[in-house]
Amino acid sequence: MMGLCEGGNEPPTIDAINWSGRKIRKHLRNDAFQTWTNHTLRGKWVIVYSDLLKANSWVSNRKGLSSSEWTNALKMSSNISAVRAIPGRTLSTTCCRHPDCSELETLGHVLGQCPKGELLINARHHRVRHALAISLKTLNWEIHEEVHCVSSDGSFRRADIIAINGRLKRALVLDPTIRFERNLNQATEVDIEKKSIYEPCLPYLSQKYNVPLKQWSVIKFAVWQ
Repeated sequence: MMGLCEGGNEPPTIDAINWSGRKIRKHLRNDAFQTWTNHTLRGKWVIVYSDLLKANSWVSNRKGLSSSEWTNALKMSSNISAVRAIPGRTLSTTCCRHPDCSELETLGHVLGQCPKGELLINARHHRVRHALAISLKTLNWEIHEEVHCVSSDGSFRRADIIAINGRLKRALVLDPTIRFERNLNQATEVDIEKKSIYEPCLPYLSQKYNVPLKQWSVIKFAVWQ
């Protein structure tokens, strides 16, 4: 790219000469993105932007967000929100400032684990679960929420959603979860985690709802924050 700049010592390559302005901008954006993701602190979770481009398009178009919401979203994604685990934010301790919590005060902890926000965390989860259930009902699925079930080892579980469709001969266990984005392998890790929890419950659910075992599946439904 030096050949494209005034004062560059290297002659432009054939490819660079033939590049359109759009291709040059794309190349520069990719270079800037890679530089951002290589920052060990300020770009710690930025790599997840490339995982699902449509869902992360707000980064460039700000659609549906006010200026302050967009700025705060970037701060959270870039790991520069005002939490104690960020170097320079406190001179005393990195522990959570809530008196009943001694965990490290990271953004992920504040959004998803701290007892201070437990009611808000639960309410957010219920909204996501209910929205998913309503969507399936409009597609003529039989929906059961907060279903008690028993694992093959005798332990008790509670599935957020049981969805049954006799026409499609499918039955699903859906347990939506809201996780803080950390890496590109997280979706696979959540899938393995959910299946390990709910697949042992399928024989019980098959008998309870009189649906053949082979028609059941455990589907992960992760919402990233």
